[in-house]
Amino acid sequence: MMDIEKLAADNNKKKSALVLVGSLGFIPSAYSQETLDYQNSGYLLLILILLAMLTLAFAWFRHRSHQRSLKQLEQSQEQLHWALWGSGDGLWDWDIQSGTVNRRGIPEMLGYTPDEFQNTTAQLIQLMHPEDTDKVNLEVERHLAGSTSHFEAEYRALSKDGSWRWILDKGKVVARDQQGKPIRAAGTQTDITERKRAEEELRLAAEVIQSMNEVVVLTDPTSNIRLVNHAFIRLMGQTEHKVLNRPLHRFFSARHGKPFYQELMSKLKKQRYWSGELWQRTASEQEILTRVEIKQIEQFSDDHQYYVVIFSDITEQKRAEDKLIYLANYDTLTGLPNRALFHQRLTDAIQDNAETGFSLVNVDVDHFKHINDSLGHRIGDQLLQRVALILKQNMPTSNGTVARLGGDEFTLLMPGFRDKRQLKHFARALLESFQHPIYIEQHEITISPSIGISRYPNDGTDTITLLKNTESALHFAKSNGRSNFQFYNEDIQTKTLRKLTVGNHLRKALDRNELELVYQPKLNINKNTIIGMEALLRWHNTAIGAIEPDEFIAIAEETGQVNEIGNWVLEEACAQARMWQLRNYNLPVSVNISARQFQQQSLYKTVANVLAKNQLPPELLELEITETMLLDDPDSAITTLNQLKEMGVRIAVDDFGTGYSSLSYLKKLPINTLKIDKTFIQDLDTDTDDAAIANAIISLAKNLNLAVIAEGVETHQQLEFLKQAGCHEIQGFLISPPMTAQASTLFIDDLTRR
Repeated sequence: MMDIEKLAADNNKKKSALVLVGSLGFIPSAYSQETLDYQNSGYLLLILILLAMLTLAFAWFRHRSHQRSLKQLEQSQEQLHWALWGSGDGLWDWDIQSGTVNRRGIPEMLGYTPDEFQNTTAQLIQLMHPEDTDKVNLEVERHLAGSTSHFEAEYRALSKDGSWRWILDKGKVVARDQQGKPIRAAGTQTDITERKRAEEELRLAAEVIQSMNEVVVLTDPTSNIRLVNHAFIRLMGQTEHKVLNRPLHRFFSARHGKPFYQELMSKLKKQRYWSGELWQRTASEQEILTRVEIKQIEQFSDDHQYYVVIFSDITEQKRAEDKLIYLANYDTLTGLPNRALFHQRLTDAIQDNAETGFSLVNVDVDHFKHINDSLGHRIGDQLLQRVALILKQNMPTSNGTVARLGGDEFTLLMPGFRDKRQLKHFARALLESFQHPIYIEQHEITISPSIGISRYPNDGTDTITLLKNTESALHFAKSNGRSNFQFYNEDIQTKTLRKLTVGNHLRKALDRNELELVYQPKLNINKNTIIGMEALLRWHNTAIGAIEPDEFIAIAEETGQVNEIGNWVLEEACAQARMWQLRNYNLPVSVNISARQFQQQSLYKTVANVLAKNQLPPELLELEITETMLLDDPDSAITTLNQLKEMGVRIAVDDFGTGYSSLSYLKKLPINTLKIDKTFIQDLDTDTDDAAIANAIISLAKNLNLAVIAEGVETHQQLEFLKQAGCHEIQGFLISPPMTAQASTLFIDDLTRR
């Protein structure tokens, strides 16, 4: 069949060729048929040769064109390869009907070699993050259905190293069949992991900026606001659309003045940074103080410079700081400079008054504690305020300082005042100004000051020496009966040196075994039996000589050694009481507790430990405290005494009647015994006032169901008075002077055998 068709085609070609040749006039009309046949054969051969040559020429031309196309295709493919390599993109060509996908550069994008990647859509779906699969499939389906002009999706794909890479996939259907069904699609894939990371960082940065408590503002070179965070809206009371593209300085306060802002801008332009405090106005016209930082953002070009402004409201913080500064330098009660500020001013005065000199005057209100205890702290505080006013009114120089160093102690710094006559005149006038009564809440209060004076540079050239010598002069004034003034002198120096010497030796007294306890018996005069022993402290020092207990105990209080010494006394007394108990003498031992010891919150723990260590029953220990210790902080005293009372320890109030006890507090105190001070006992037979006080104390004790004991009994007349008054417990030299532990044991033995 094919041969017949080929033959017919050849005949047609021949006829056509003949017709063509004939039409051109190459065949003469006179030729014979044979000639024509012969000639036709020649012409046919010639035509065939020509056709063959044309065919070869056309084939050669097509070959050259094909070669050029292949070369151009290779060049295009190479250019595309390098373009894709440079951009990082990959190409894919998807035969939708067969499901095969030709990829270029995509496997490498995920760390695979081309051989490790299958030419199917399934593998990429398997590598796709589960959360992204549905979204991508939906986008593909929508595009294949013709709902979108192209396909585009972002998703995560698992790379060979186990990390997730973000891929941007773009594609489009490039061929459809006659029914419009998609049969081929092509597109690109781009690794956008870094872009996504950058976008996430930007998003986080934006969230951080918006969540910051500090205000963040972005301005352009003309200071117009381009961006604000939520803190700006909250603080300034402005909505975002009202502030954008408006100048930031419209919120600044006018209190700084134009020069301030000119300097700010000048520094900002030079250094590209400014920080400081700035007053600003909110939408409600309220002025707030802000701490501001302005920084120029680095740009590639100086044509568009932006500034980031960060500030926060420090109005309350500034007020708090000012308050702290005030509290650190001024006394809150009187408004006077406190000790810290006074020390600074004293230091400055030494530097500034080297030639003219100055004076220091210490003023202490006499018996202020008694006023505080009897009238209350509220009246006492108001009294201190009036004292501060009197001192300021009497300050003889405008550049002087009146300071409150603590309690009822005031100090005056008076530059230019060094002459003794001037100072005497001032001190007398000050004493006179306090002679007038002071009225506070219907109370008429008359007070007097004790005054100590030192001069610079006569009495010291440094702050420590001057203050110490002024205080020494004040103590000297108090010891001379109060309500007087004293200048610092060598006698005071001698007494101060004595105190220093005693204090230094006292520090070593325990280590050197120089302290000793002696015991004074307490007697029930009705039964003629010993009811207890009071432990009294003695100190024997060969270098100093005889030292009275009142002297060294007062120094121990000042130096802080009294706690250590007091604990030693408590330990020794309990050990001795235990020894007497082992001899079947169940005698309570009384121990005096100092004010410092009593103020310790751990006192009851110390007592409990000592009792446990010595195996001493609590009822064989009696602690003696003074009235003034109870009045310093009555509520705290009641708490401490209750702790001791619950332990079983006995409590006695020593020197009763010398203080200013509040009966309302006295009835609340868990005490066992009142001790009548010896000052009321000494003149019982001659002083009716002392007799009346003693009777009153005895009666009070009975009414409160308390034991009462008189101390300092030395005569039979005193003994008889106490018997008649109903006081049956006494101690004093009439019974026995204080004795050593050994002598006390012999005394007890002797009295017991009677």
